[in-house]
Amino acid sequence: PYAGQTFSAGFTIAGSSRFAMVPLGNQSALQIDSSWPHPKFEGEFLPLEHRIDSDGFSARWSVSALARGVPQSFSLRKESLDFVHSSAAVSLYEPVTQYTTVDRGLKYGVLFIALTFLGVLCFELLTQARLHLVQYGVVGLALVLFYLVLLSLSEHIDFLAAYVFATAIMVALLGGYARSVAGSTRLGLAFAALQAVLYWVLYVLLKLEDYALLTGTTVLVIGLCALMFVTRSLNRPDSDKTAVL
Repeated sequence: PYAGQTFSAGFTIAGSSRFAMVPLGNQSALQIDSSWPHPKFEGEFLPLEHRIDSDGFSARWSVSALARGVPQSFSLRKESLDFVHSSAAVSLYEPVTQYTTVDRGLKYGVLFIALTFLGVLCFELLTQARLHLVQYGVVGLALVLFYLVLLSLSEHIDFLAAYVFATAIMVALLGGYARSVAGSTRLGLAFAALQAVLYWVLYVLLKLEDYALLTGTTVLVIGLCALMFVTRSLNRPDSDKTAVL
């Protein structure tokens, strides 16, 4: 409270995801150095300087009494002041966990299932096989089960290892099922390879943040081109007849 008076304090914070300071001094200065690499600066006052890299972050605030929304002297009994919105704060967040990654995978589930059924349709057109609706349902059930296998494994092992293991299970199941349906080992291996490529594309989408939508759209365009190529030779009904307007 007196000019020239300084003080220091040291403390350890455990289990906190957000730290905030209300600048009540005539000239408030705050510096934070942390080993956490994913900060999010919040509050009314942003840091004047900050550094963020893989080793952590450091930030420095300097707030004058003229910039804050709290008077120099006040009484909590007589005044109602908003300290929450007059603070300098930083949140420590986890950008990607196994749960958020699986959740993102579920959001791309429609895209992934559509691409898989597109591959099944191309497989049906190329082999002249006629799949039953129940067989389409079995393929869809396997696709849904993939996410449950991935989540249950990622709780115990590394996410990449869990993804590879879940992918291997699904590719083996779908490839063996396609071989049984088509009666051809070559076609079964081709369908398994197609599924492996799709799971690789899904993994890339899960790891991308800024270009996920662009990559997903590009994959859809490539899938449409593949479908056009496969169906280019199909004959239309009554194609030999002349239309009469």
